[in-house]
Amino acid sequence: MNEREIEKLIDKFEKSNLQEIRVNDDNGEVYFSKIPDHGNLKPTSEHQEETAKPTTIKASKPDVTTTSDNYQLKAPMFGILYYAPSPEKDDFKKDGDHVKKGETVCVIEAMKLVNEVKSPVSGTIVKRIPKSGSMVEYNEPIFEIQED
Repeated sequence: MNEREIEKLIDKFEKSNLQEIRVNDDNGEVYFSKIPDHGNLKPTSEHQEETAKPTTIKASKPDVTTTSDNYQLKAPMFGILYYAPSPEKDDFKKDGDHVKKGETVCVIEAMKLVNEVKSPVSGTIVKRIPKSGSMVEYNEPIFEIQED
């Protein structure tokens, strides 16, 4: 499954009355759930009446206070964000570091593929918004950059 197919799947899932969906293919597995605490799921049989009401997926976004002067670099895809190329290496960029246009600032792992995220602007990184290792969604702000 490629990124575009996954984005379409997310869109259809959000508009549907489905509570959960799991899709497997040769490249891996994608799982979505609208159930608030899916860690405590109990198996249901086909004969049990479904009592769950449809809910809306609400991603927990960090509380971000930004000024209109700062550029917000947003995630180009959903996946797990890492600020370093590997656990044993240093972060690409930290708060206060200068970044040049086209320079790699983080990576996002999606479907077992690691994708570099490059800065479209030059400037100083004011804030790295999500924590390294956290799940980010498409178009979610990940950096605040004060442009040169």
